[in-house]
Amino acid sequence: TDGLHIPVLDDRSSRILLAASSLPDGYADKNPIKAALITADEFTRRVHAGEVRGPPATNPLAGMATWEDAATLIGYRVDPWIVQRGKNFKLSLYFQIKKPMSGSFKLFVHADRGSNRIHTDHWPNAVTQGKEGKSCVGCFQTDHWMAGDIIVDTYERDVPFGTPTGETDLYLGFFNQDYNDKRVKVTSYDDKLVRYGGSDDRPRIGTFVIR
Repeated sequence: TDGLHIPVLDDRSSRILLAASSLPDGYADKNPIKAALITADEFTRRVHAGEVRGPPATNPLAGMATWEDAATLIGYRVDPWIVQRGKNFKLSLYFQIKKPMSGSFKLFVHADRGSNRIHTDHWPNAVTQGKEGKSCVGCFQTDHWMAGDIIVDTYERDVPFGTPTGETDLYLGFFNQDYNDKRVKVTSYDDKLVRYGGSDDRPRIGTFVIR
């Protein structure tokens, strides 16, 4: 497939997918990870439409921070950006892939305001998080991300009623659950687009507001 994800012709079975090297005319691609992939043109459109935060409109693919010289965060979205306590928000993270990562990692997002923190540890694009979140069930594993992919990882989280209100910082990273939750190294970042001290592998990527 020249480095592209294979198309799926038939997904009616819960155990087996019928894949092919190409799609016949008139057939839709039913690859379950297709919803997690977009083109550079579509990402640029979303940036210019104000649907993505983080990157400059003049250079949407500039890159905010990179882990393992492999996965570069190029933008994020919080929906809604202003969320009430007791309600849910969706966080979408956009990554451009230079090469596969060295393992199947979980993502962590710390939503911090003062000493209060909302944890959003999750497997990327998982069908479910598995028992106690320990296993990756139907997820698009990070070591399956391919060079040239633009990945959209979307995760939903509630805001507890006791959370303090106001603008809340978002910190992002990857970690290896199988090796004492070791964090994946940040190898480069743009200090105009993120705030990072250079030591804890979790740059501040942006904010949202809690009311």
